[in-house]
Amino acid sequence: MSARPVQPVFLSRSGLQVLDPASGTVQRTLEFPVPKTDWPSDLDVPDSRVVVGGDRVFTSSHGHVDGRRLGDGTARWSMPLPEELGSTITLFGCDGDVVYGRAESKPFSPDGTENLFAVRYPDLAVLWSRPSAGEHPLSPVTSADGHVPLLESSGATRRLVLLDTATGKPVWAVPAEESTSWAVASGQHVYTNGGPTGLRALRLKDGTPHWSVAPGPSEEWRCLPPAADGTRVFVPRDDGVVTAYAAETGARLWSHRLPFRLDRRSRLLAAGTDLFVPGPAAAGVRALDAATGEERWTFRDSGPGVDVWSLSVDATHLYAGHDDILHALPLA
Repeated sequence: MSARPVQPVFLSRSGLQVLDPASGTVQRTLEFPVPKTDWPSDLDVPDSRVVVGGDRVFTSSHGHVDGRRLGDGTARWSMPLPEELGSTITLFGCDGDVVYGRAESKPFSPDGTENLFAVRYPDLAVLWSRPSAGEHPLSPVTSADGHVPLLESSGATRRLVLLDTATGKPVWAVPAEESTSWAVASGQHVYTNGGPTGLRALRLKDGTPHWSVAPGPSEEWRCLPPAADGTRVFVPRDDGVVTAYAAETGARLWSHRLPFRLDRRSRLLAAGTDLFVPGPAAAGVRALDAATGEERWTFRDSGPGVDVWSLSVDATHLYAGHDDILHALPLA
């Protein structure tokens, strides 16, 4: 749910490196007062300590939400949260002028408390806060029309909750299966894994089921978090197949088999008329025609690596990286 950064950034143990879009040279490195032994941790987990959106980067310190501008690392602010909210803070996203997080007092203690909050940073104000009912962000964290899905877990009860980001209040809550591990908000739907293998499209307005995808009787695969472009939703599977469905009806439009398998690190990216599919380091990045699924091109590099490619775009470039390598490719 974070806004796209205004220029490419590269997160490493040395900090957040802000790059020149034209040349890729490091313009500045923003360091954060966090332990070097375990950071950055697995960034697939929504409890990341760093949130980047627009021209700002947000972190947290003891009882504070901290922010800096990408263009000027010295322009910073630190906002203390009300003490009653808790001092152990985890940020999980930003949307325009608002950054969202969770604050805990006495974490891992039976008498501790946990609160959700939203901070509006232009006037350094808490927009809203409320006690958590056991809601936690899912990965990837996404929003649609001012709403973000969270997973609520309280004892044996699990529910998928759609949060109104303007007020912090739940819009709806529906039962979630034990296997529910991701939910993606896009357009008029929240897409979530249905059972351990399939996908369910829930209506954004009320959480009612609209359409679903599941393996056939003789098939063995599971759906992974999808990407969408407004009219189509692109569903990757762990057997290396990407299928496009009509978002409104769930009708299958095309299917494309890749020469590599996919997993939860494989985050598809829809941009304009293209669908970009990241593979393992040696497999490269595939560009598919979003309308037909036809393969347009493949980009690989000769560098060694063990990570899956990660992707982002701006108005003119596709940024594709793995391990400690980042490439800028023309979108046209």
